[in-house]
Amino acid sequence: MLYQLRNAGFTLVELIIVIVLLSIMSIATFSYLGFGAQIFSDVVGRDQLISQSRFAVERLTRELRNSLPGSARVINNNRCLELLPIHASSSYLELPQPGQTNADFVAVPPDNYSQGVNYEGTYLFVYANSEQRIYNSTTQRKVISGVTEQDSTLIFDYNTTPTLFPLQSPAQRYFISTGPVSWCLEATGEIAGQQQLVRITGYPLANSPDLAHGDAQRAVMASDLYNNIEGGQLPFFTIAATLQRANLVEIDLRFARRQGAEPFIIHHEVHIPNVP
Repeated sequence: MLYQLRNAGFTLVELIIVIVLLSIMSIATFSYLGFGAQIFSDVVGRDQLISQSRFAVERLTRELRNSLPGSARVINNNRCLELLPIHASSSYLELPQPGQTNADFVAVPPDNYSQGVNYEGTYLFVYANSEQRIYNSTTQRKVISGVTEQDSTLIFDYNTTPTLFPLQSPAQRYFISTGPVSWCLEATGEIAGQQQLVRITGYPLANSPDLAHGDAQRAVMASDLYNNIEGGQLPFFTIAATLQRANLVEIDLRFARRQGAEPFIIHHEVHIPNVP
């Protein structure tokens, strides 16, 4: 018996139908995977944005609480917050004042003092509890030129004119600061309206600070900010201390993702202890 052999296979229509079905399944699968990847990317992005904002606000809060009373002020067209961090502090025993001759500034060493520490070039403050007395006057601050140890006390030398302090501190306290620090909102120049929070150090103490000074050091503390300063969304606001309350600083930072999308606001208040 003779058998006729026939080649088994698929027709062109069958192949087209299979290809179309596989294409539909592939599109659905990749769309599902892409949607999941997008969700993961959004969650990670939001978490990073929130983490960096919390870090920046916590860092700024700690610096404000350790700043010289009355030193927090808003500068640079409401874009910057300037302060003087406290490097050391303690009580004094003798304060050179008008009517005294050859009087020394005799003080109790700070808690963090160690023998041979160099305070040269730092700022010495006594009862400088206002912006005028801190930034625009040398009567309540001096530039330390040397320190002498004598009988468990410190004698501070300085060459600032005038050499006398016109006012006593009610608590007989003195403060030492290494120099000013500014936190500023600056445009990134990449996306319209996008800003970053920058910490600036290493510039001289002055009534009108030079934040672009050649020795100034800048560090980006947070990005993706969209404060509309011209529209009244000021990042910093200060209220001077009174007898009833401490110095108050209000922080209003507005973060967002993808050019203003998914915005969230951090509004925070910091009370600075007023112990001049």
